[in-house]
Amino acid sequence: MTFYRFVAINYPSNFYMKKVIYFFTLLILLISCSKDEVIPIIPEPSLLANPVAEKINDERSTGVYKGILVGSTGYLEIKLKHKDTITSALLVIDDKEYRFKTTEIEKVDGNTYITKLNFESGRNFFSFSVQSNGKNPSISDLFLEDISTPIETFIFKETSTELVRCFVGTYEGDEKGTFNFLTKGSLVGGLVKQEGVTSVNSMYGNLYVEGGTILGTVVDKWKFTGETIKYRKNEDVIKGNWENDTQKGTFTTKRKL
Repeated sequence: MTFYRFVAINYPSNFYMKKVIYFFTLLILLISCSKDEVIPIIPEPSLLANPVAEKINDERSTGVYKGILVGSTGYLEIKLKHKDTITSALLVIDDKEYRFKTTEIEKVDGNTYITKLNFESGRNFFSFSVQSNGKNPSISDLFLEDISTPIETFIFKETSTELVRCFVGTYEGDEKGTFNFLTKGSLVGGLVKQEGVTSVNSMYGNLYVEGGTILGTVVDKWKFTGETIKYRKNEDVIKGNWENDTQKGTFTTKRKL
């Protein structure tokens, strides 16, 4: 027969409390490590090579609109009854997302001039207007509670055959600042804001291909009259040179949309 000897051990009164604290501390550390190991790295969204706009909306006020912003810097996308159901807006300003919705869906029928369609996101809001054929889209009354600087926008409508690309960047040289632009087929439009200056200058012109390089000559609305923008076709990171009669420098932009 086997005899077992039980020995009574007198632990300090706080022994069990220490064990409990140690156990839960270890458990929290293990959970934290496990979470760190399984959290995936979220990649940047892929940039589209083809338009998402539908042919039925090409000559209507409904569809997909994309644009750039300068004041703070960023880009935007507005969808009006895209694929019959989606009406929403996304503004990305200084890398912060603002997602908007509208309750005035009755204004969006695709056949009439849209005047001040109101979008809201909490206390933030703006109005969107566009002609019945999708021409001259514009934003007004933009208010963002955490941004005090005035913001200018430049918007193109995307069609089923012409993708709109939005680029965000900076320029430097004899002066420096923000330079954002967008392209659609043979068109280029952009906004320029010199550092330390509140006013924003716009540019608009045509693109043409020469030796694998796109050259966009801007109109006199931009402060660098006659400036030529040079960059390689269809790249997502675009660098180039700017110059006018008295100033010159370089610019760097990255496609965001």
